[in-house]
Amino acid sequence: MGFEEKSLVELAKIISDRAGTLEKYLDEHKLPQPTLLPSGSEDDYLQKGSKEIKAVRDELRDATKQLEALATGTPLRAFDVCLVDMHVPAAHHLLAKYAIPKHVPQEGSISYSELAEKSGLHEDRLRRLLAFEQTNYIFTASGPDRVSHTAVSKYLSTEIGFAGMSHMLDECYTSLSRVGDAWDKWPNSQSPLQTGYQIAYNTDKDPFTHWAESAPWRAARFGQAMQFVTGITMESVFDFDWASLGAATVVDVGGSNGHKSIAIARAAPQITCVVQDLEVTVKAAPALPPDVADRVSFEVHDMFTPQKRTQADVFFYARVFHDWPDHECRRILEQLVPSMKRGARLVFDEVVKVPSSEANFVEQKMPYALDMHMMQMLNARERSLQEWKTLVHDGSKGQLVLEKATSGMVSFIKSAST
Repeated sequence: MGFEEKSLVELAKIISDRAGTLEKYLDEHKLPQPTLLPSGSEDDYLQKGSKEIKAVRDELRDATKQLEALATGTPLRAFDVCLVDMHVPAAHHLLAKYAIPKHVPQEGSISYSELAEKSGLHEDRLRRLLAFEQTNYIFTASGPDRVSHTAVSKYLSTEIGFAGMSHMLDECYTSLSRVGDAWDKWPNSQSPLQTGYQIAYNTDKDPFTHWAESAPWRAARFGQAMQFVTGITMESVFDFDWASLGAATVVDVGGSNGHKSIAIARAAPQITCVVQDLEVTVKAAPALPPDVADRVSFEVHDMFTPQKRTQADVFFYARVFHDWPDHECRRILEQLVPSMKRGARLVFDEVVKVPSSEANFVEQKMPYALDMHMMQMLNARERSLQEWKTLVHDGSKGQLVLEKATSGMVSFIKSAST
């Protein structure tokens, strides 16, 4: 992955120019400027902007990161990578473990002594932990003996934010710490049963089965965590023109709490959505919003068994296939494709990796971080467009052909000739 190095002054000019463009855009649309203060909006107005605005923001972030790296210098940057950065997820893990974001009031501040009592931590340890987290713009000091929220810590204190944080820094972080042991024990394994998760949690089951059988509360929390992720990835759902389908039935396979089906139903008033997932997930699903309750429903289904819906117009998989290695994905397709009527679509809301020459580091960071995450947690992967085409062709025995692809959506259609 290459990059074009620029000088400090060149980068500073890019930053000034792109920041000015974004500030002007927000002012012209009467939208609030970004802020680290807890009074800021949870809505990411720039992410909801046009492709051009998103590109400007990515260019700003990319230039900012390169400027910081150049200004830091090689020895200090190497030290940061080896020591300082190591403690960021470790500190976040402690915030989640002791539920610290939830103990800080949404408005105002709390004394360290009271927060220590609520969290069960020794006050000295708490002060030192939060002193480090404040350098990450998580919490802020309100005088020498009190602490209050920043925008980020306040977001992490919400039900969905805390669920996302807890899942990633409990099940995921704990598992990632054992990946090296897993790679030594099972070299080159492609099995989702041979990862750091199995070693960390002393199980021979994949995470989803393990939660369903022995820790339903983890399955419920995972569903909420996916809503946390959806806050970042929801825009890709609308890369597909749902309204153009008319009065269609969409089966949202592995749809968790139904958050994406709800968004689809709201965007396309004629569509009916059926959310399929394991029994433990369906039982834990929250009540549906009244405005879509008559068009979104849940049913129990294991995607590794034959698909029972044979007249659906679309089978929708949102961030599901990236949880599984190729051979398991082919198993899923083998259970699905025979049930698809001719002309039915298979739509993936998934990352589509692009060549590094076509994107800057910021644009590549999330896809490659997710790819690392899937590899280490599940021996799974994110995929390029060619990898998606090959996977679906092989899994459907050539019955599904590519219809459309974007950076976050791939759709296939069952050919009328098959």
